[in-house]
Amino acid sequence: MLITPERFDDSMAMHSAPIARRDVEHRPNHSGWLAAMLDEVDYGMLLVARDGTVLHANQVAVQALEEGVILSTLFRDGRAVLRDQGGLLKAIESAALRGLRKLLVLGGESSRRSVVAVVPLGRLPIADDAGAVLVVLGKRCVCDPLTVQCYALAHGLTGAETRVLARLCEGVRPPAIAERQGVALTTVRTQINAIRAKTHTASIAALIHSVTTLPPLMATTGRPAMNAQFGSSFGSSLGSSLGWSTGR
Repeated sequence: MLITPERFDDSMAMHSAPIARRDVEHRPNHSGWLAAMLDEVDYGMLLVARDGTVLHANQVAVQALEEGVILSTLFRDGRAVLRDQGGLLKAIESAALRGLRKLLVLGGESSRRSVVAVVPLGRLPIADDAGAVLVVLGKRCVCDPLTVQCYALAHGLTGAETRVLARLCEGVRPPAIAERQGVALTTVRTQINAIRAKTHTASIAALIHSVTTLPPLMATTGRPAMNAQFGSSFGSSLGSSLGWSTGR
């Protein structure tokens, strides 16, 4: 039966065959757009090989690698390779070979400890593919400042109300907000009530939940600007090892 637009319906769509690799091979290469898309995610994300070699990292992950607080790297044959911390490389290998997912706590008992997720991505149906693993870093803050600002703008909050909202999202309690901003506690409570009224939220908890579940709006500058800000040999070496060019 020939299916024309007039005869195609949702029931047919539900039974459509999955898209195979051969169906997309003729399409343009969108790797640049995919990299740009990942840079808009507020989680650090690294694509790594089974031996810990970094194949790709989004902007948040690159910043974390440069700081060396959560993860650190060494360079082997011109490629960035994750150092083994808290069983990280073993978890990556288990993900690549056995398909095991795992959460790891890095940093031990230090104040800088962080949780990372190790996620197997499987293999592509090509002969030389050895599988890859996704390493996801925890968020640095509950909500990115730009997201808070845009949310406040969308709901008509004043500058003072926006600052109060930002502090609430950081976990600061009203008395501490009042002290930081040099105003009376009653002023802060009035501002919170105004924020709740404008955002149609029933409580502070509901307000924070509505903000923390927003899609991220990252203040990204793009690969070229990010590479330019790397003053150390680490930054330039990492960019080179990941194959970054001077433009998107």
